[in-house]
Amino acid sequence: MAKPRKGGALKSVPTKRARPAAKRSKPVPRTKVPIPEISIPIDVERPLSPDELSMERDRIYARMVSIPNVISRPSPADFVAFEVADPTLVHRRLVAAGIPSDTIQKYPKIPNGLRVIVRSAKRNEAFLRALEVAVK
Repeated sequence: MAKPRKGGALKSVPTKRARPAAKRSKPVPRTKVPIPEISIPIDVERPLSPDELSMERDRIYARMVSIPNVISRPSPADFVAFEVADPTLVHRRLVAAGIPSDTIQKYPKIPNGLRVIVRSAKRNEAFLRALEVAVK
């Protein structure tokens, strides 16, 4: 319909049209696919508190002092740096012993240096035992 405007001119106003009904497709039959239950043990660690981190770091440092062929360096961060005769060989042996390669890394600030990231007591103990064997 047209409405009169000021000055006598007509303005057209669009009217709403009814939409045609949407066509519905046939429902797809759903079949139940059996999903086998997989039980994968996930070793989830909770993050260490600053006090726990400090205690674990100090414990690792104290244990490394007693390991022959390892010169440990104190660190204020979340890792412990240490020096060995051949860091590439020791790193390879640690990874072969099951220590994740992201836990043990080359440390460029120390010649022949490696660093280990402080984790849970269980993982740190596994690392220390593997390190004792790797440096022999």
